[in-house]
Amino acid sequence: MKKKLIALSFAVLFAFCVTACGGDNGSTEDQTSSQTQTETAETEQESSSTKYDAGTYKVGSDISAGEYILFGESAVGAYYEIASDSTGTLESIITNGNFTTNAILTVSDGQYLKLQGCYAVPAEEVSELDTTKEGTFKIGTHLAAGEYKLAVDENSVMGSGYYEVASDSSGSLDSIVTNGNFEGETYITVSDGQYLKLAFCHIVSE
Repeated sequence: MKKKLIALSFAVLFAFCVTACGGDNGSTEDQTSSQTQTETAETEQESSSTKYDAGTYKVGSDISAGEYILFGESAVGAYYEIASDSTGTLESIITNGNFTTNAILTVSDGQYLKLQGCYAVPAEEVSELDTTKEGTFKIGTHLAAGEYKLAVDENSVMGSGYYEVASDSSGSLDSIVTNGNFEGETYITVSDGQYLKLAFCHIVSE
């Protein structure tokens, strides 16, 4: 019970902290490049053959078990929740969170996936994501393994950024390898198979 309350507190704290991040404080050329990458990623999403709109799905019945990439559709942010049953109680929540651009989740048979302000696409149908802004990225698929320089977004209301490296996309606290808040700039090293989550910050292009 204690562990569940800690997990929920973390999710609620993250919900209050996450807002839209741009990271487009460079030159006109940088902005054009960012816009092109964003349009390419959107084209990938639109051409996908499978799309699950906002709603609640029973895994194994309405939606297949597996890994999904969630895409935000609202400027005020999106919300996801994985629950063990349909009672709607806090005790049934396995993991939840808020995001603005994209998130990556893995769900199992018997679980319930709730989507608000976003839609889900099977991970295998998305080969590219916009890595110039905040979001969650799989190392070895969306980003290469190695060291990355991170910078806080100019529009960060808290004046700081948040990063998280996880071993999988279950969304559980046990999967977190390292995480932290920072001001200005910082560095993070990631390995193939890990997941990098960024909020209020972005990767600095060298």
